[in-house]
Order: sequence, then structure tokens, then C-alpha cells
Amino acid sequence: MRIIELCLGKGLGGLELYFRKCCEVLCQDHHVVVVTKNNTRLADLSDAKDEHHYQVQHRVKHFPLASIRKLISIINKESIDLIHVHHKDDLPLVIWAKYLSKTKVKVVHTRQMQLPGSKKDLYHTFIYRGIDFLIAITDQLRREAEKKLPIDHAKIGRLYYGVEKADRTQLDNSFIVNPGQFNIGVFSRIEHQKGQHLVIEAANKLLKTNNHYDIYFIGDVMIGEYQKHLESQIEDESRGHFHFKGFHTQPLSVMPLFDLIIMPSKNETFGLVLAEAMRAGVAVIATNSGGVPEIVDNGKEGLLFEWGNHDQLAQNIEKLYKQPEIRKNLALSGEQKADRLFNTKLHFDKLIEIFEQVVKN
Repeated sequence: MRIIELCLGKGLGGLELYFRKCCEVLCQDHHVVVVTKNNTRLADLSDAKDEHHYQVQHRVKHFPLASIRKLISIINKESIDLIHVHHKDDLPLVIWAKYLSKTKVKVVHTRQMQLPGSKKDLYHTFIYRGIDFLIAITDQLRREAEKKLPIDHAKIGRLYYGVEKADRTQLDNSFIVNPGQFNIGVFSRIEHQKGQHLVIEAANKLLKTNNHYDIYFIGDVMIGEYQKHLESQIEDESRGHFHFKGFHTQPLSVMPLFDLIIMPSKNETFGLVLAEAMRAGVAVIATNSGGVPEIVDNGKEGLLFEWGNHDQLAQNIEKLYKQPEIRKNLALSGEQKADRLFNTKLHFDKLIEIFEQVVKN
């Protein structure tokens, strides 16, 4: 197949990293053309890695014709069979290009974000009916899409993320955690909705009576003011127990170093970090919201807490510190589930099968 992988995002969050993974895996057996927005980190990364890489200037919000014409020219020049769209904001560009091109190019959209409301007005009906197949990353999101989007239910399916398994023989030796401490990792962008402040509040409480906890925040700072707020939350006597490590290009090379990984986000559709941590054999704690309960069965593969309740989070952390056998059993059950449902090979075998069926039909 001849496939366009398209993502015009500016950052390097879970959605963009999944896009990059698609580019890297699919190009092994198919002709893959990568389309990104110019002057973005994603464009720079794609420039360095992809032979067939194009950049456009704008997302289509009010019909900027130049970007549509450029995408049509790419479709024609590369004889594209299918466009795989990752971000909902990129759909107008792709659908306009599909309608205005003279080819029979197909469109598959992987929906990774929750739907805040119904999209059945005239404009969204025009856009969404141009999609040949929509992939939801959880069953919860699939049900939302069936209810809120003007798409035939037969054209909506669920495909869980696939993640690589951490190789414990290939750890990042330059990343140092404190031996003898209970080391906790938080892997996500530094911003309010990701909930790092809840971890600090919980840890402040625990450190008053037990100084064996060390907390590491791994991720890009999206809002500088929020990080300043986080640093101001840390109590002076506990400051040495908190570590801001910035973005790490290979998180799987450091995840196995931790005793516990927490995902305190307000409302994650899936929680890629959870699947990665589970496959790494590390116990997890996460918020009881979004698609997370579908990934982690509370008390079986990890522990859940209500977002905003840092006291409950502190209790869960303390439980896994004081009861290592429970922590070990949760980690083992989580690893078994993630190996079965969230592995990369299974994901991409199914994704290619979907693409082939869409192109054939």
C-alpha cells in the first residue's frame, strides 16, 4: 500500500509519538509518505528520519486553499491509496483534499481524544462522512463515537494502542535514581491537567513521617508558570526528594528503574504511559477517569484514585510501599494483561488489516 501518515501537531505528546511509531513500523513493508506542519518539533524529527517527508503551512479551519492544493499534489505525485489521520483538527484538510482530488484515496482516522459533544451539525456531517473508517482506542471511546458522530457504526472499530516491551538489559545508565529509596516516576507533560500537583501534595504528606520516597517528573514543561507553582508546593524540608528530569527520548529505558509509576492525569482517553509501565513490569497508580478503568482493573492490575483526592493517592502510595507483595502481584498481573492486549505486533497487524480492508472496499 501507499500510505500518507499525517499529523500537524506542534508538540511531542502521546498522540504525536504514536504517529511517529506508525511511520517507523509501516514503512518497513509499505510506501509511507509523512506529512507534518512546518516549523514544529514533529517536522524536525520527521526530517531527520523520513525519506518521503512533506510539510504544509496550515491546518484547514476556514478553507486555506494553499494547504489543500499541496496535499492534493502529494496524493497525486505519490499515488496514495490511503491517508491515516491522527488529530481531529487535521480532518478538514484531509477531507477537502479527498473530495477535490480526482483519486479514490481512502481516509482512516484514529480517534485518540474524547468527544466533548455531539458532532451531527451540517458542517461536521460533511467532514465525518468523508471518513472511510474510524478507529477508537478504547471501547468507551468507540461507544462515544457511535453516539456522537454522524458515521455508520459499521465504519467504527476499537483498536487498543500497542507499546514496546522494555528491555531490562538496555537501560539508560545515565539516569540515576537513589538506591534504597522508594522511587516513583511520573511520565507526562508538565501541565495542570496532567495532575503533577496531586503527586506533590500526596508526597508532602507522606514525607512528614517517612523520608524513603523519591519522586521523579519526566516530561516537557508546557506551561512555565505551572512548574513554578509545583516547585512552590514542595515543602523546604522535602525539596531533595523531588526531581524534575525534563523530556526523555526513550522512556522505556528508564521505566524499569522505578518501584511505582503514577499517572495522575485528569481525564486520559487511554493512558499510553500505563500500558508502557505495565509491560515494563512496574506497579501503577492512576486516576479513575476516562478510559483508564478499561486499562487498569482497580485492585487487580493497579490502584485507582479519584482525581483531586491527594489523600486517597497518598494512601495508595503508602499501601504499595508498605506491602511489597501486593505491589509485586499488581505488577505481574498488569504485565500479563499488557503483554496480551497492548503489544506492538498485535496492534500493527490489526491496523494493516484495517487499512487493507478499507482500500479493498
